[in-house]
Amino acid sequence: MLPLSVPARVRADLPELVEKMPTQADPIESVLSQATTRLLRAEAVPASDRTRAIELIRDALSAGKSYAALPLATALARHFQGDPQVALLRGIALRLEQRLDDAEQVFAEASISAPDPALLQGLAQTRYELGHPAAQLFAEALQVQPGNPDLLRNRASALAEEGDFAGAEGLLAAELARVPGWLAGHATLAALRWTRGDPASFDASYAAATRAQVNNKELWLAWFGAAAQVKDWVKVAAILDGIEAQFGEIPPLLAGRLFLAVESGDDAAAEAMLQRTAHLRGDATSLSRVRYLLRRGLFREAEQICAERAATASAALFL
Repeated sequence: MLPLSVPARVRADLPELVEKMPTQADPIESVLSQATTRLLRAEAVPASDRTRAIELIRDALSAGKSYAALPLATALARHFQGDPQVALLRGIALRLEQRLDDAEQVFAEASISAPDPALLQGLAQTRYELGHPAAQLFAEALQVQPGNPDLLRNRASALAEEGDFAGAEGLLAAELARVPGWLAGHATLAALRWTRGDPASFDASYAAATRAQVNNKELWLAWFGAAAQVKDWVKVAAILDGIEAQFGEIPPLLAGRLFLAVESGDDAAAEAMLQRTAHLRGDATSLSRVRYLLRRGLFREAEQICAERAATASAALFL
């Protein structure tokens, strides 16, 4: 029998909430479960308990435990209906649990009374993932929070999804002209142009940006990564030459030249670069060595490198 102290509005939902509460002995999950039970049994919740519950939900979401955060967020929402912060966390938990229809409803209802950019972004992102038009919602979120790069990039993606490729490209290009070092914007624009069938100039924004910010090393390296991803070895070589001219023989340049030699099948250059990079022990150089050794049939040597890297934080790359 349900305790009489459980509010009537909660009793109908209690079996579902309890069923979803974690049963493992994980410390985070145990604390969340206890907090959820207290909220379900409480007639009223003081502000201090609300604050603590929000902290717990955030911790769980940060730890990748949305399944454990959702029951507490749902219980908290029943006591603080219309609270935009609570609605945001509940919507995020629902979206992470792929309950997109429910997340959309939570974000939509909360956005009516609180035009918070985070709620608008959550609503737009959820509708985008559901395959619904979302570009206008991202635009509304940008009006509340102008200059937010994530909102701008997501709006461009939504425009492209809705068939407005010119609008998406124009939006990104204009912002990149204003902020040449915006790496995420370059990546989004390059992917958009590539998928539209523009392999020759898909990376034009990188080229323009490196002319505008010639000393931005991260920008040069991002351009290298974009060209390498599509295996344009001629362009990759040119970019590496530009990096060397600007920064000298820095470790990323040497790693890039080794990668280029190995992936393009230039065994002579690969042998030379293996010698020049023998002092480097990063993931990129190690992966290039492994791929080269495997191609040459030197399995034992490749296995030795993988065994060494298996003891590092990047073990998953070598297993």
